[in-house]
Amino acid sequence: MVRAQIIQGSDKVVDRLLQIMQKAHRINICVDNTRPLLSMGFKQIRDAFIDAKRRGVAIRYITEITVNNVGYCKELMSVAELRHLDGIKGSFYVTEDEYVALSTLREKGEFSEWMIYSDVKEIVEHQQYVFDSLWNTSTSAERKMLEIRNDVSLGITEIIDNPSRTQGLFIDLIKSAKSEVLLMLPTVNSFMREYRIGVIQSLKELSTKPEGTVINIRILTPIDNTIKEILEEINIKTNLYEESNDNYNLKIRHLESEPNLNVTTATILVVDRKASLAIEKVNDSSERFTEAVGLSSYSTSQPTVISYLSIFENFWNQLKLYQKLKQHDKMQQEFINIVAHELRTPAQSILGYTELAKSDPQYIEKETQSFIDGMYRNAYRIQKLTKDVLDVTRIESDTLRLNKTQFDLKEIILDAIKDTKLTLLPESNQVKLEFKNMMNAGGENSHNDDIFVLGDRNRITQIISNLLDNALKFTSEGVVSVGVVRKKKQGEDHQEEAIVTVEDTGSGINPEIIPRLFTKFSSKSFSGTGLGLYISKNIIEAHGGKIWAQNNNDHGIGGATFSFSLPIG
Repeated sequence: MVRAQIIQGSDKVVDRLLQIMQKAHRINICVDNTRPLLSMGFKQIRDAFIDAKRRGVAIRYITEITVNNVGYCKELMSVAELRHLDGIKGSFYVTEDEYVALSTLREKGEFSEWMIYSDVKEIVEHQQYVFDSLWNTSTSAERKMLEIRNDVSLGITEIIDNPSRTQGLFIDLIKSAKSEVLLMLPTVNSFMREYRIGVIQSLKELSTKPEGTVINIRILTPIDNTIKEILEEINIKTNLYEESNDNYNLKIRHLESEPNLNVTTATILVVDRKASLAIEKVNDSSERFTEAVGLSSYSTSQPTVISYLSIFENFWNQLKLYQKLKQHDKMQQEFINIVAHELRTPAQSILGYTELAKSDPQYIEKETQSFIDGMYRNAYRIQKLTKDVLDVTRIESDTLRLNKTQFDLKEIILDAIKDTKLTLLPESNQVKLEFKNMMNAGGENSHNDDIFVLGDRNRITQIISNLLDNALKFTSEGVVSVGVVRKKKQGEDHQEEAIVTVEDTGSGINPEIIPRLFTKFSSKSFSGTGLGLYISKNIIEAHGGKIWAQNNNDHGIGGATFSFSLPIG
């Protein structure tokens, strides 16, 4: 007979519950955190669970697992499929045919004094639906027990199908940030929607908090002229393509359409590396946030948060690499143009000499020496350029090899000065090229002090000659001097090093290229490839030394000083 009734008295409640469990083929139980003790602590109820398990009855059990009941929950896992749900209230059982709701008003450790019973089909089906809904939102019992054992929170992952709630959560997460906010926006329209609900302004405010509460913010977004104007209007001073030189805490990178880097379907937010929010975009043409978004995934679970963090970092780094690649392509094209120009001039000169020799042999006989000198000078320029290009290739492919021997550094400096003087043009007579006496660490004059180093003699000669050529190029009159001194290596009292300096009184180093002076193509002169210093730096570092430069500002003498160090030994 179909019925619904209230059963009173704990003995009657237990008896009816046992009857239900004995004839059920499927039992679904949802109870508060006090019930696991009663389920496993009351012998009759525990035996009923064990008997049902033996008969193959499928038992699903939802409760709130706590520090106080975790022991009983472990016992329950041997007879039922157990799940955890925070804050669950009330207690009910539902089988294929029957439903009971147990009173929560009882003495501690006692069973319920009354319960509601029904076998009305509609009520049973309704309560089964309620149970299934709760089951689908519950979490793993093993996971919750791990949290309790390790005294940590493993977090949650939740799917949100309410755009208004997503918008509120989006704003609240950003406002709750303590150290970092990462935001990736898939389209220009996404940026505009976030701007309209105040997200961009909030990020600006977070990035300018007083010292000690600074929050680092990085944004990935496509950018058009409208967004540029907005950024300027709210005074976001950041480089859209590269890292800012200052310590500004809000950095923006432009999501390029090429290569195919754009994320066109989701907004991703990561806050303090502890929480993430991924928002699906379903109608990008809408101006309203709540009309443009679909489902969203909110998570405080570390594996999920780290996954979204990795996605953001991958795009952030890809864009950096992409900008470097574009810059490299530009530099490569400039290099081709420079090399073509540098080759054209001496090649044309050599062709001019040979054409003149063919057309007027008698004139050549009178000017033999000047013709030979001119052809040699231009052939030498081509040879030097070819060597530089080959050296760069070796450096880039990591195939630069050193032939190290012991040699006197002062000797090759004097030889380099002598060789350079032989190649000076008449117009260079106003420049004096000399060896400069320097004081060693002990206060002694270095002139008569031989300084032996272990290195590639030809490569070190190449560096000194290159530095001399550079100094002469930028010095129309005055002095170019080279010196060498032995010094204790900084921070290492028992290790000495040789310091070679090339000083001039010329025009000095252009301030624009000082930050990239030893990189490729860093030339500001009317001629030259800008490869020499790059090659010199790599050769010196391959010897275990360093190279540096500075403008001479003392006593108003002008010019620049280039120095490099080599270990002694």
